[in-house]
Amino acid sequence: MALTRVKASGTCNRKEAKKKKEKLNEVIKKTNKINSMFKQREEHSENHGSLDNVDHNINEPPSVEAVVTSEEHDINYSEVLEIPGSDPAEWKINSCTIDYICKNGFSQNLDSSFSQSKRIYQSVRRGSFRNINRYVNKSFFETVLVNGKKCPRKYLVYSQSKGSVFCVPCYLFNNTSAFSKNGFSDWKRPKSIDKHENSLSHKTCVVKMKNRSSELNNVNEVLTFQLETEKIYWKNVLTRVCAVVKSLSSRGLPFRGDNENIGSLHNGNFLICLEMIAEFDPFLANHLANYGNPGKGYTSYLSHSTYEQFIKLMATKVQNQIVEEVINAQYFSIVIDSTPDIAHVDQLSFILRYVNNKGLPVERFLCFIENVGHKSQCMADTVFSLLKKYNIDIAYLRGQSYDNAKNMSGIYSGLQARIKEVSPLADFVPCSAHSLNLVGSCAASCLKSTLKNLSETRWSAREDACKAINQNWDSVKQSLCDISENINEKSITQNEARGLLRLMNRFEVTFMSLFWGDLLQRFNVVSKYLQSVNIDVCKVCDQYEALIKYVVNLRSDEMFQHYEVLAMKKCSENCYETIYKRKKKRTKHHDETASIIENEINLTGSLEFKVNTYLVICDSIIKELTSRKLAYDNVITKYSFFLRLTKIKPSEVRVSAEHLYSMYTKDLDVTFINECVHFQSYIQSMKNSPSTIIDMSSMLKIEGLEDIYPYVSIALHMFLCTPCSNCTAERSFSTLRRIKTYLRSTISKERLNSLAILNIESEITKQIKYEDIIDHFADIQSRKKL
Repeated sequence: MALTRVKASGTCNRKEAKKKKEKLNEVIKKTNKINSMFKQREEHSENHGSLDNVDHNINEPPSVEAVVTSEEHDINYSEVLEIPGSDPAEWKINSCTIDYICKNGFSQNLDSSFSQSKRIYQSVRRGSFRNINRYVNKSFFETVLVNGKKCPRKYLVYSQSKGSVFCVPCYLFNNTSAFSKNGFSDWKRPKSIDKHENSLSHKTCVVKMKNRSSELNNVNEVLTFQLETEKIYWKNVLTRVCAVVKSLSSRGLPFRGDNENIGSLHNGNFLICLEMIAEFDPFLANHLANYGNPGKGYTSYLSHSTYEQFIKLMATKVQNQIVEEVINAQYFSIVIDSTPDIAHVDQLSFILRYVNNKGLPVERFLCFIENVGHKSQCMADTVFSLLKKYNIDIAYLRGQSYDNAKNMSGIYSGLQARIKEVSPLADFVPCSAHSLNLVGSCAASCLKSTLKNLSETRWSAREDACKAINQNWDSVKQSLCDISENINEKSITQNEARGLLRLMNRFEVTFMSLFWGDLLQRFNVVSKYLQSVNIDVCKVCDQYEALIKYVVNLRSDEMFQHYEVLAMKKCSENCYETIYKRKKKRTKHHDETASIIENEINLTGSLEFKVNTYLVICDSIIKELTSRKLAYDNVITKYSFFLRLTKIKPSEVRVSAEHLYSMYTKDLDVTFINECVHFQSYIQSMKNSPSTIIDMSSMLKIEGLEDIYPYVSIALHMFLCTPCSNCTAERSFSTLRRIKTYLRSTISKERLNSLAILNIESEITKQIKYEDIIDHFADIQSRKKL
């Protein structure tokens, strides 16, 4: 028969639970509460200066042997953790108190009130007893030697509660004198202090205190030395890591490889640079040997997480410095352009132009912004939010430069119009280099057959192609002839070579090749000059005016004949193609008579090519240059009188200054008008007067004349911060292509901006101090060794 389990009744269960609860309560009663093991520290008086240097070892938890309590050894934790106050009468003398005072010192309480030290003495004067009050004197805390030198008695401390003086060494080491039990307060007999000072027991206690203090300080010095040694070691490691990060990021080179193993052939540029330095640096070689390839959970500062933090910190520092310079310069302009990256994400480049502390204009890259869109309202909102993010006041925006796209340059709903609604003084200046390219493109489009279209923009870049074909004209023709006669080539290749050879044998093609070669060569040189940062709008107008005059000179009959002579020397055919063409019969309209058709002038040969081709190109270029130059003339009209200070009269300067003041009443004062007249006198008195506005601004900074001509300096800065082109934004796209490549197409937005600003603004990156970056890194690093 199987045994069945009998289930306990509810009464039995309640009895068992009651017994367990009683046992638990007994254990709880016998156990000390945790708040009884610690005592809250009391606040001490301000004159206890030595408490500021409390060693942190006092606050460390005791060892395991000390924590384990037994019946034989019962430790009072309140005494262990209590810090003695400034009053010696309240000290609890134990080993911890003695160690603390020997290590950190004590305050003599000389700044406290001595009212509690009042003692009443009776004296007989004129036959009667009188009470005399005596107090402790600060002179008691000094001893006078035979030669009159005063030496402080550092061992004495005043007790405010008892109004007496204690000898600290005797008090701590159980001396039996009055100075250690209740304190000395017989102010009538101060010589007792001298007697105690010379006693053997006092000197023994002083020696004990000094020895104990020396032992404790030696331990503290050893620990401090170990800590400083380790700190110096890791700082040296991080200095080398920071140097590698700065070098790679300033040149736009990648960091990572296939792995992060020291000694691997595919560990990336970061680790290979450290390995290369280690070949000549024993310190780094030792660190790589000891900490290389540690794996997760170990600190070596050689992993990707370390240099990623350095990249972020350095980029933030460079960005903050740029923003700080813009805020200090006060007046600034913006340059904006966008392009798709390798991942087909639209990147908006944001550039700031301002005048630095040397009086020279500079353009700084701030960041890339993803997927803003091409609508002017979206771009305007992005500009406003970005300026607000960096606390840059848009009221001081004085210029904006974009390309000639309608969503950017539109005068009604374009980006420049929306920004002017918020900042009316932000003048729009179209990109001068882009406008120059459009001039050549427009001139070529007015003809039916010209050079082959290589690019919609950057027409000046074709100067290299024209130069190459003009210099190697005969060689190119011979190569085309060989290809066309080579039976091993494909028929389509042979036919294409014959067609090109036929074109090169035409007199018109030879003529246009020489003409466009000279024209594009000048355009290319001027375009490169306009892409510089250190130019102003005045120089743009000068170069445009020079090109206009140059094309006007080319339009003359003399220059046309000159190109004809050169073409005849180079071309095998010395006549125009129109001579051999059959004359087309024009259809007579209903309102025309036969005599009109018969009397029409038919141009042939040289004259036809000159009128319908050569002059058309020249006139188109002159027209485009003149119309695009007007945009820059409107800007420099306000400031042009600065360039003519040595030529015009003071009355004319006053009129021009009044006009400029009327436009910038919130930036310039009424005294600006008289200040300009004074500045004209100063310029005329100089032997080598500055010829450009940039030279004037730099002169005011170098010679410290901004205090004399403050508003002239402001006017020059407002003009110089106006951009002339958006080429800096175009250059940032080149950096974007180097950083965000096919292999790094998934790079994050934050890392892209960090690497981009470190590479584009490498001039500022090189000036970063390692100590600042390392200290900041140590502050935010949770597992730091520093």
